[in-house]
Amino acid sequence: MATNGVDFADVRRRINGLRKPDLMECLERLGMRKSGNKGELQTRLLELFEDSYHLVNSGSVPRDMWRLAAAQRIIEDVDTYMQRIITALAAHPAVTEVEGSL
Repeated sequence: MATNGVDFADVRRRINGLRKPDLMECLERLGMRKSGNKGELQTRLLELFEDSYHLVNSGSVPRDMWRLAAAQRIIEDVDTYMQRIITALAAHPAVTEVEGSL
């Protein structure tokens, strides 16, 4: 569901599909703490959006909506970059198998 430029469902899907190093990169680019296991990193990113999602659903607009839009772009950038690498590796004749979680 896209609200004020942020597609919360897409963000959740992308966050859940990222590898730990990718989650750490997103958190670092957002200036957030990047230590912890994969689940903690996912939770930290998701919490950034969850609070705002509830505010938007109740009719309020978060004051830091620009930060959420920026965070969504960072997550999309990292996810898109990894998908390009996976696609390039899959097309390379020397690669016989490519895992989605490289």
